[in-house]
Amino acid sequence: KIRIDLGIEVTLDGLERMHDPGTDQQRPTYLIGKICYPQGATEATEGKILYIKPRVMDDPDDIFAYRLSNSSFPFDTTFDQWFSEPQFESYRALGAKIMCDIWQKAGKPTELDKLMDGLS
Repeated sequence: KIRIDLGIEVTLDGLERMHDPGTDQQRPTYLIGKICYPQGATEATEGKILYIKPRVMDDPDDIFAYRLSNSSFPFDTTFDQWFSEPQFESYRALGAKIMCDIWQKAGKPTELDKLMDGLS
């Protein structure tokens, strides 16, 4: 839609690996893609996009336990906007864990490390 309406191209190399059901431990949780803007749309003609697909792997015990009792986690439907406290906390903790992992891979440990220590 963004390509049709605004002429902006978004490229995510390796997207097929995120959806391969046979390689759960090898699937990435994020990809860094490229955004190409048409000439004159902005000062920069190229940008980056961070695409995140949540999944439960080596997460703290409380996230893993919630996953065991809720098979659709972390892909619950957004039809019901009323989340229980355990559901909300599990999504919040999973998001914090994923972002902490991404930040550490970038070589930038932060206060998120202390937060994650408190979750496990």
